Amino acid sequence: MSVYSKKVIFERGKILNIDMLKELQESSKDFFRIKYHSYSNGIIEGFDFKYDRNGNLKLNPGILKYKEDFYILRDEITIKTIEEFKEERKEKILFITLMPQVLIIENNIEIKSLKLEISEKLIEESLFLGSFVDRVNHPPKLDYENIESLNDKIYLNVLDRVYGTIDGEGMTPLIGKLLLEKFLKKETLSIIEMYFFNKGVNNKPIPKKFISEYLGDISIEKNLFEEFLYKILAKTNNEYFVKKIPEIKKEEKRKKEWKSEW
Repeated sequence: MSVYSKKVIFERGKILNIDMLKELQESSKDFFRIKYHSYSNGIIEGFDFKYDRNGNLKLNPGILKYKEDFYILRDEITIKTIEEFKEERKEKILFITLMPQVLIIENNIEIKSLKLEISEKLIEESLFLGSFVDRVNHPPKLDYENIESLNDKIYLNVLDRVYGTIDGEGMTPLIGKLLLEKFLKKETLSIIEMYFFNKGVNNKPIPKKFISEYLGDISIEKNLFEEFLYKILAKTNNEYFVKKIPEIKKEEKRKKEWKSEW
C-alpha cells in the first residue's frame, strides 16, 4: 500500500477525459472523508443564522455529517422575509429542520439530499437547526446577551442542535462563548474550565462528554441539552456566589469600621 499524490494536468487544447473528471470529483470528496472521518454525526461547520440588511432571516452555508454521509449547503437560504414577520398570525413555536429525502439517481449520479422544513411540530427523523416563537413584528433575536439567553423565548433557540466533533456529539459553540462571561469573574480556572474557555474563544462546539464530566456523574444519554444548560448555570452561579461571600462580608465589615470611627 502506497501513499500518493495525484494532480490533474490541464494542457492547452486538450479536452478533459473521464479519468480527469473523476479525479477532480474524488479529490474534493476525499478531503471531507479524511478530515472529518473520525467526527460524529452533526453540524461540522456553518449553518449559522443571520439577518441581512433588509431584515430577512437567513441560514448561512455549512457542512454536516448525517448517517456517515457528508452534506454541503453551498448558498444562503432565506428562512423568513421581513414581510413574513409582519403578517398577522397566532403566536406559536416554529421548528427549522432538515428532512432526509428519497434517494434519487440522475445521469448515473446518486443524489442524497436534506430539505429545509419549517413546521409547527418537530419531525422525528429530521435534523434540528433552530426554533423560535413566531410573533407579529417581533423577529427572534440572534445576539445572545448571556448564557441564560439560550433558553429565553425572545431569542432563536439553537440549544438542541447537535454538532459533530472528533470527541463525539457536541453542543452549540455558544455554550463555550457565553461561559466566558462567567469564567472571567473567577480568579482561577480548572483544567476543564480552561478547555471550555479555549473552545469559547475559538467558537468551537463542546463535546457532550466533557460537559458531563464537568458536571459530575451525569448520564449523557439521559439528559437533554436543556437539562445540561440548567445544570451548568446552577454550577457556575453557585461557584460565583460562594466566591463572592467572603468579599461581601469583608466589605460590610469595612463599612462598619468606617462608621464606628465617626
